[in-house]
Amino acid sequence: MNQGKIEKKVSGTEFSIFMRQLHILALVQHSTASEYMNYRSMADLLDLVPWDENIDSKKIGRCVEKLKEMGFPVHTGKGEQRVMLDRELGADEMLEILPYYLNVVTDTVGIRDCFKSYVENHGSRSLWIMARIYFASLEKKRIKLSYRSVNNNVPDTYILNPYRWIYRDNAVYLIAKNISRGDNVSLFRLNRIRDVDITDDRFEDDIPSAYELLKHSMGSFINNRYYNVKLMFRFEDKERIEEDFGHLELMFADSHSDGYGEVTFTVCDLINVCKAVFSYCGRVEIIDPPEAVSEMKRMIEGNNIY
Repeated sequence: MNQGKIEKKVSGTEFSIFMRQLHILALVQHSTASEYMNYRSMADLLDLVPWDENIDSKKIGRCVEKLKEMGFPVHTGKGEQRVMLDRELGADEMLEILPYYLNVVTDTVGIRDCFKSYVENHGSRSLWIMARIYFASLEKKRIKLSYRSVNNNVPDTYILNPYRWIYRDNAVYLIAKNISRGDNVSLFRLNRIRDVDITDDRFEDDIPSAYELLKHSMGSFINNRYYNVKLMFRFEDKERIEEDFGHLELMFADSHSDGYGEVTFTVCDLINVCKAVFSYCGRVEIIDPPEAVSEMKRMIEGNNIY
């Protein structure tokens, strides 16, 4: 089926209506008087979307009414043409919406690449494996996972308490408690899963949120040991520090040296911290802990970042 046929097929689905609603919500989220978003102006914009067809004011109006029914604070007054929000969306609301909207407005080639080898290996079972593990976590049923680790071409078998799926570092991972390997919480990359069996054994774990599990992780790594890291950096690098380490709950302070600042955070994977610091080419220095300082020296002396 070619792309044109796919777009025609999608345009008449409820999913395309959902995407249309996301566009409308985004356009009115910070609508200014100069833009003056109304049914007509939004219809003109959405008519440019390749997968949507024959957009008019009536279709926009139905989407707006549906958004209001769903509880979004969309305002349309009698006799008023402009569509706006009764209030600004909060940070938590925006964080819930943005991942969905990102899939609407971005090219999905990166996400598709992350699934390519998985689909090649599992074909029509690809969705089934993810669904069965997801519902096993809801039922709190243990699973038996056939999994090929990075250092072993022959799959191993793991008994797991499945917690949740996450998308991290351009890959999809299962977070699970590894019952067969010391009860540690670990990450299992989707592409390396070979098969799954759902057992009748139940587990009683209180499943923590993904944020709680990964809030001290630089990437796709979980460890039970945590380190309090302190970095010294040039002030001009502060924005980049926030980009590279921002999800780790940073605490900034002025340094004793002019032109420098200090930042502290808690992390579980020192090697990834050192890799990130290495990329600053000496403009950022690790002050604490001693383990991180030693690891950084090893990297610099051996130039063995990878």
